Amino acid sequence: MRVLVVPYDPRWPTLFEAEAAAIQTALEGAVVALHHIGSTAIPGLHAKPVIDVLVEATEVTQIDALTPAMETSGYEAMGEYGIAGRRYFRKDDREGRRTHQVHAFVAGHAEVERHLAFRDFLRAHPARAAAYSALKQGLAAAHPHDMDAYIAGKDAFIKETDQLARAWRQAQPRVERRIVILGNAGSGKTTMARALQDAYGLPHLDLDTIAWAEPGKRRPLADSVAALEAFARTHASWVVEGSYASLAQAALPHCTELRFLNPGVEACLAHCRARPWEPEKYANQAEQDERLPFLLAWVRGYEARDDEYGLAQHQAVYDGFKGLKRVYGAGALHRP
Repeated sequence: MRVLVVPYDPRWPTLFEAEAAAIQTALEGAVVALHHIGSTAIPGLHAKPVIDVLVEATEVTQIDALTPAMETSGYEAMGEYGIAGRRYFRKDDREGRRTHQVHAFVAGHAEVERHLAFRDFLRAHPARAAAYSALKQGLAAAHPHDMDAYIAGKDAFIKETDQLARAWRQAQPRVERRIVILGNAGSGKTTMARALQDAYGLPHLDLDTIAWAEPGKRRPLADSVAALEAFARTHASWVVEGSYASLAQAALPHCTELRFLNPGVEACLAHCRARPWEPEKYANQAEQDERLPFLLAWVRGYEARDDEYGLAQHQAVYDGFKGLKRVYGAGALHRP
């Protein structure tokens, strides 16, 4: 295999964004975050012209279930491919040249942290990046048709940089994450919140727990907002999720990021039908099954509903927020 290393191309970030949108669609409901990694993600660095995409997923089993959609998008599924816990996909152009690679892990996996630390360290240390660039060019010139030798020649530098990046990352100020997740029932709010909880140790507040005085009877809004604000004051970082536009709006002054989950009504219906028993909401599986027709009817009304549980008010909350925000669904935005 020919070893092709080229100068940095300023189009690479745009190519990542385009591919990330396609991956978000293919892996709908399974993505916590998407990141541009590898040498094409580091400005000024010589690199093989291959876009590497890192997927943080809710569960790798969900990635497995969506493998046919990735194959439809032109990817070859390679399983773990030598790294435990990974799902690796690769795509070639019509001439057989590699163009994209996808590395999917459950959110918070050690390999996610390693990839991001390596990328961010080189972005922040141009001299180290220049040394890496020179090494890659020299190895490509010395081994133009020996990919194994090229990879082996980088190994010591990469391992040393991993150590430096880990120490640098640990010395950085702790990032506060206060995330509000809003969306229809079945849109994946709780799944995403739990993945963030596991990945970053975030306290998790399900707004259902503060919205209702008893089944069928809402608490006064002022009481729910007071409980929400007490939660926000108690924790430096957190994730809050629910379908309540009023409570999401009340949380916005405290949050650092808003995520609007809008995968479409049909996707929400499918998620509701596939839900395992939720013991925090239902006494048993039979009770949950009995309530399913009501839930499905509720989900179907999302786009027409004009109350705080409907699309119109959710969209208004999203449009009005001026901080960091992302839509998950058709036309989703992504982390860099």
